[in-house]
Amino acid sequence: MDEQEIIEIVKEVAQGWNTQDLHLWEKNCNPEILVFEGGRVNRGWEDFRDNNLKSGWSRRVISKYHWDTDTIDIYLEGSLARAVSIGSYWFLNAEGKKFSGPYIESFLLRKQDSGWKIIQMHGSGDIKPVE
Repeated sequence: MDEQEIIEIVKEVAQGWNTQDLHLWEKNCNPEILVFEGGRVNRGWEDFRDNNLKSGWSRRVISKYHWDTDTIDIYLEGSLARAVSIGSYWFLNAEGKKFSGPYIESFLLRKQDSGWKIIQMHGSGDIKPVE
């Protein structure tokens, strides 16, 4: 049960990224989330929401994008879990040029009274222009 719930959380936040749905992110993140991506650190939900999610969606350099979570591996240990999503990411820049490549996102989750919540994330990809 726990593994399936965590897989659904990872799929939901990917869907939230692809559809710009902050609700899917907020309901799955601990308010004290810590995020390492793009050479930046976000501390807490408000910082992550405003300076990662919203700013990423509002950038004019990317016109379309999609994050696929092809494989999701779960490692459980008591009230903590690690999820690793191995997939891909693509985007079109403002000029319509496509960039694509493998993308890995790791999640640390804690089981709380309200269910599993993401407490830490880190993403890394090898996104290159598509020839």
